[in-house]
Amino acid sequence: MEKETAIPGLEERKLPEFNAMQRVKRRFFAMRNGDLAQQMAERGARYRINFGLNLPQVSEIARDFLPGGKEHMAVYGGQPPLPEDLDMADFARRLRDNTSTRESMLIAPMLFPVEALSEEEALEWMRSVPTPEVADVLCLKLLRNHPSAARMRRLRGTACCYPLDLSPAAWCATRLCVCCLIFCRPDRLEPGRLRSL
Repeated sequence: MEKETAIPGLEERKLPEFNAMQRVKRRFFAMRNGDLAQQMAERGARYRINFGLNLPQVSEIARDFLPGGKEHMAVYGGQPPLPEDLDMADFARRLRDNTSTRESMLIAPMLFPVEALSEEEALEWMRSVPTPEVADVLCLKLLRNHPSAARMRRLRGTACCYPLDLSPAAWCATRLCVCCLIFCRPDRLEPGRLRSL
């Protein structure tokens, strides 16, 4: 007579704990859209990993990871809350450095605290953007709120395949100028700049 082995119920199972990076990737995977990713690849968006998320989905995930979001609450999704001492600037840098994944580069500026961003690091971010989409999110979500936005928008680079033959940094500078105007941040532009646009 064989022993009967009981299958543990959900309450009895111990789920593995994931670090913050794994949690973000799991959220990307849960919301993936293969059709959109395929359409983007067909139109020239070449990423090694593209989950096909749209920007509102990426923003929703970012909100959950910011302090006070769902990922910081007690036992969200079967996981313990994120540590209180999680360095969001370092976390966002690691996401940005993950250049093989489209969504990682999009969420990084949404999570980076603007007060922790030096002007030199901001310029480094501007120089390293791989696509106009990433440049737009960088400018809209992070750079337009930076106190040095007026100086950064004057950055110029070498010609490449960006619209109007702008370098990634010049594309960011242009988008930053537009973001400051659209979102009523003329205080981030230098005096007289409005007339010359």
